[in-house]
Amino acid sequence: MVIDSNWQVGRRIVELGVLAEKMYCCRCNVPLHLHDTLHERTTGFGSYLQIICTNQECRTVTDVPTGKVGPTGSFDISANIVIGMIHAGLGYAQIRNFLTECNLPVMSKSCFQKHEKKIGKIFVSAAEESCKNAQQLEKEISADKELELEVSFDAGWQKRGSGFNYNNLTGHASTIGKQTGKVTCYDIRSKSCKFCEHHEGKKEAVPSHDCCRNWYGSSKSMKPDMAVSMAHKINDNECAIDVIHPDNDSTTMLKLKLDFENLKKKDDQNHTTKGITKSLIELSKRHKELKPGEVIPYLNRCFMYAITQNSSSELQIDEGLSRIVPHVFGDHGVYKSLPNGKPLISEDLRRDLENLIEKYKSKASSLRNLGSAQANESFNHSVATKAPKSKHYGGSQSLASIVSSAVLQKNEGYNYLEQMNEAALLSPGEYTKSIAKKLDTEKLKRRIKRQSLNFKPYSVGDAVWLNDPKRKVGISPKLQCNWDGPYLIINSISDLVYRIQKSESSKPRVIHYNRLHPYHGDFDNWLIKTVIQKDTESHATAIEENNIESDIELSENEQCDMSNFPTDNIEYVTVADIV
Repeated sequence: MVIDSNWQVGRRIVELGVLAEKMYCCRCNVPLHLHDTLHERTTGFGSYLQIICTNQECRTVTDVPTGKVGPTGSFDISANIVIGMIHAGLGYAQIRNFLTECNLPVMSKSCFQKHEKKIGKIFVSAAEESCKNAQQLEKEISADKELELEVSFDAGWQKRGSGFNYNNLTGHASTIGKQTGKVTCYDIRSKSCKFCEHHEGKKEAVPSHDCCRNWYGSSKSMKPDMAVSMAHKINDNECAIDVIHPDNDSTTMLKLKLDFENLKKKDDQNHTTKGITKSLIELSKRHKELKPGEVIPYLNRCFMYAITQNSSSELQIDEGLSRIVPHVFGDHGVYKSLPNGKPLISEDLRRDLENLIEKYKSKASSLRNLGSAQANESFNHSVATKAPKSKHYGGSQSLASIVSSAVLQKNEGYNYLEQMNEAALLSPGEYTKSIAKKLDTEKLKRRIKRQSLNFKPYSVGDAVWLNDPKRKVGISPKLQCNWDGPYLIINSISDLVYRIQKSESSKPRVIHYNRLHPYHGDFDNWLIKTVIQKDTESHATAIEENNIESDIELSENEQCDMSNFPTDNIEYVTVADIV
């Protein structure tokens, strides 16, 4: 009998409970021993050990599985690893390199693709069902609060772009409900299919297959098409959108208006901020006064403050925007914080800023109650972690599986992994459930912490760090420290604005709370020394004044009538005697 010793080489993924249960002869039920293994037959990430019975009368060879085997005959660990790869955003090459270093056998690429295709459909189906549930929940909450159904919309790409070159092969988009914060719908566009390209390159007829290529137009036109497609999907589920928060791309809204005339639009706050910054950067090419690093961010804050704080009416937005130019050119009223501590002076710059403000005043109606697509940006970041822009997953169905996993993670939390295991007829996994629960709890704690307003205001005399991200010429930004200090709080203008000073001879600065951080080290508290010195000098001056001889005179109001006052037996003394 030929004995193959390859089963002793390397490491294996083994379920101890299954192995202990199956280590008996299939014929005489005698316990088997691993050192009697004759051969190993690998299937995916699992294997069968062919062990001969030690009973001399039996000598039957039994196939002992190293893990649980599903109804289809494949090992559960193979499906579990594929689910984990989709969740983590890994491909076959990455998992092969990882397992090779761990000295573990790797399944073949064809076996991996077979599992990925099967499990990918489960991900897509579960994500679509999750989106439908999110639509109904968003509709119910909006109806209970007597509000319009609002969603935010944004698209993402699987390739880095400059904003001027639109040559992406794939893209995805999502709508997220304002009340629930869940993805209500998503869509994917791809101009690439590796299977089709392989046969087209050989000039062969392309066989029938599950093709992922669903777009033949330009990359720039993907976004409006996905917006219209998702709006129709949501409308078909009787959850018609009333208000949408897209970016400032006019093409998207024009396409939507063709099919949904009553759809309202709210400008996105993030894209409005980016638009203002872009306009100011264009002005800085003609005006050197905008070149210093603090001027454009300061003007941007002025714009956004005037818009967000006066959102109750268009007239108030006009008035707020009209105050910006006089303010930055010296006529700032009660406001004392100016770019670089001094007003701007160029009349040409003033004229260009007034023209820019008139542009935004003309669309004050769309600036009221700005929406936010920040949730979509967060979702796009989640997709980017699973499908990095340096990798191309759009040539197969892998991209649909990855985007679906990001949708499930946002809507259901990490608990969706347990649901995927059950849908794939796998055991939920105790470690999977406990770690997913822990991650969801930590995520909830971070969300509550971000939403809480319990901050501790600074007091006069507190030492703080100042976030001052100035770039020094000749030094790499990675080697520069953005925090300077310690500074001392010398005055509290409000709970959020403080006047700080680094030393007794330095110039005070007015800084917002979010740029400060408590300083806990040792430092020379010159402010306390100055106060003590002043108190000491004041106290010494008061003592000296009290020691000076002076006559006590009653003021006219303090004089009293002494005519009837008895003067017998009164001993008269001088002021000097009293002192």
